[in-house]
Amino acid sequence: MHSPILRRFDQDGDGDFDLDDVKKIVKKVGKRVKDGKEMPRCTRCGGMMNSRRNKYDTGLCVECYRNPNDEERCKAVSVTTKKRCKRRAKRDGYCGIHLKSLK
Repeated sequence: MHSPILRRFDQDGDGDFDLDDVKKIVKKVGKRVKDGKEMPRCTRCGGMMNSRRNKYDTGLCVECYRNPNDEERCKAVSVTTKKRCKRRAKRDGYCGIHLKSLK
């Protein structure tokens, strides 16, 4: 006989907690539903996106938004380090900081 805690996780009702129960729990957690609709997924990585943390309606999760691809990065190059800016480009290929410095 299993403990009451393990019996609570018994998803298929066979009386024990095994790999099939774990698979069903993972499937339930993977399909997070909010207000009858499935939660949106990130367009780049496919991970679960919380609507509060959807960055500026880009369709990207926070991690993908903070780590842009090479073509999404600012074109400006640092004078001292000779490395390219790591920020996301806003307009004309430059981030907000470097757009201000061009004016």
